[in-house]
Amino acid sequence: MSQTTTLRGPSLFIAQGWGKKGWSNLKECAQSAAALGYKGLQATLWTGGAIDTKLAAESKTYCDEQQGIATGEGCPIVELANHVEGQLMRCGTAYRPQFRAFAPEEMGDDWNAISQWAAYRMKLSASAARNFGFDHTMYEWPQRPKGLVTAAFNALAAAWRPVFEHGDEVGVAYAFELHPMEDLMDGSTFNRFKRHTGNRKSAKILLDLSHRKVAACPQDAMEQFIRNHAEDIAMFHVKDGEFIATAESDAYGSFLPWSERPGCFRSTGDGQIDYQRIFDLLGRELKLGLWATVEWEDCRGKGWTQGTREAVHFVNAWLNQTPPPAKTMPEASGETFDDFVGGGEANPVLLAEILGISVDQVNTEEPAA
Repeated sequence: MSQTTTLRGPSLFIAQGWGKKGWSNLKECAQSAAALGYKGLQATLWTGGAIDTKLAAESKTYCDEQQGIATGEGCPIVELANHVEGQLMRCGTAYRPQFRAFAPEEMGDDWNAISQWAAYRMKLSASAARNFGFDHTMYEWPQRPKGLVTAAFNALAAAWRPVFEHGDEVGVAYAFELHPMEDLMDGSTFNRFKRHTGNRKSAKILLDLSHRKVAACPQDAMEQFIRNHAEDIAMFHVKDGEFIATAESDAYGSFLPWSERPGCFRSTGDGQIDYQRIFDLLGRELKLGLWATVEWEDCRGKGWTQGTREAVHFVNAWLNQTPPPAKTMPEASGETFDDFVGGGEANPVLLAEILGISVDQVNTEEPAA
């Protein structure tokens, strides 16, 4: 193909770098990203993130000021993300001990209050996006009894309808990142959610194909998914992935550390996704006009600094249909891709709560090989 692409970029999702040296505030993020060659930022809205969500929702002046800071450093804010707080809209009991940290501490274990707070934050996110001049924002991170799935989707839809109504009022859609650990994990679950919410046009997709690749989805199926959902796709994360099957482990991960799983995330350009075909499909065939936003995650040793530095050149090559750079070996970093959400040390009380056992039954010693 030779026609001009409608994709824009590269832009950078700053969540995984937030708080690292050179990435501790909006000005630094814009400076650092621009120095690497990025043309835009996908900024975080959750509590403690780059943007004060409540202030952004209430004050266009504040949004203009923040945009001025980023633009002044050569890397404007082009999209907003609040998937951390969006996870709390509906959270199953098994996940609550781990997700509690995303809610205000004073709410404790009052999950009705937490869900209401999350809905409030999602509405603020839409208003903030509108004040920045955007028309979409991003949310999110999950033999059954008869009716369980239908009841679950009805409950999920009931929680989201008021949020979608607010989005409709301010002209902002919510882009869901389809993810194996979410309620909306693929095209089928997204379609079902749309039906349960009355086919709301404000429910969109953030396309991140790495999640399909680590689940062993073939390239042709991913491309057909894009064609099926061309009208739904509002945002695009350029994150790579690979699936290398073994005799002992498969797509479910086997409770192994990320670095040992058959399916894992890779720095942009290092995985198995044919992104030249994806870029041509999105930008030249379908002409969706999306920002190509790099999200760095790597389970095989590359850190944020190396991964984001190299990703710029891969994205520019795919945008311009030129040969991509050669792949490189990881530089020592000591970083892991999910540092930014934390995990903490082993806590027997928390482990007992998650497992449904008593604290004195918790044993974290690995047996001998």
